Amino acid sequence: MKEKKKIILISIIIIILLTFAIVLTVKLIKIKNNKLQTNTNVVSENNIIKNEAIENKIQKNTQINNVIVKQPVEENIVNNNQNETEEIDLETIQTEEDNKEKAVNIAKQDWGEDNTVYFTFDSIDNNGKYVVCVRDSETTGALYWYTIDIKTETFTVE
Repeated sequence: MKEKKKIILISIIIIILLTFAIVLTVKLIKIKNNKLQTNTNVVSENNIIKNEAIENKIQKNTQINNVIVKQPVEENIVNNNQNETEEIDLETIQTEEDNKEKAVNIAKQDWGEDNTVYFTFDSIDNNGKYVVCVRDSETTGALYWYTIDIKTETFTVE
């Protein structure tokens, strides 16, 4: 009789442990699915934020050149053609950075070697010319401005 009670007790304990293991497994699966769903939502939100950032950069770049191109930007985002938009954006930014660097180098070359000044890109004027400022190294005050036409590599100094 003691032997039967022992077997029944062990059987009940095993059944309780198996039930407990099954319940925990189901809960873990639910938690994992919720995390995957949350990660998917985060990725979607990040894509929307990236698309908005790309749209803002493209609009800023086109406004610098007095050309506003809203329709292609909206089409790219509606089509979710993110890679193509990024390539255009990166190319535009790279070209602009190269032109800024080229303008600063033209001003430095004209100015000559001088440790008392430094050169900063200032802006692009309404005619598409790059404005570079020569500043005093000690006071950071503006000394002169070069207005540089990148295409012809000509400039004026004010």
